Amino acid sequence: MQTKFVEYSIFIMFFTGILQWDILTIPWFYFSLIQAIHIVSSLIVTVLLIIPFVNIHTYKYRKNIVAKKRNSTNGMFLGITLLLITASGFYLFIIGNRGGDDIGVYSFNTHLYGSFALLFFL
Repeated sequence: MQTKFVEYSIFIMFFTGILQWDILTIPWFYFSLIQAIHIVSSLIVTVLLIIPFVNIHTYKYRKNIVAKKRNSTNGMFLGITLLLITASGFYLFIIGNRGGDDIGVYSFNTHLYGSFALLFFL
């Protein structure tokens, strides 16, 4: 049951993120509703499910690093990508992309293209 919830939540996060692109012209009311769903679902899934899973997974495999070395390059790439997506998402949530702000632009692009990379490599 928990796995299905995570899968549906990740789909909702990705789909609502795509709907917020500037290339789509969505009325403000629907845009703000989609943005609220994206933020709330992302916070819940990230804080309650993904971060604890990554911590437990990392601890389990770092403990056995001498015995077996698995796809650590893949795992490190996914972990760093997840960290960048999470950090840029929190930045966009708290400060936002104010337009013309270099950090906001980098954060937006990291969040957008990082989510594509993460979803592709998962």
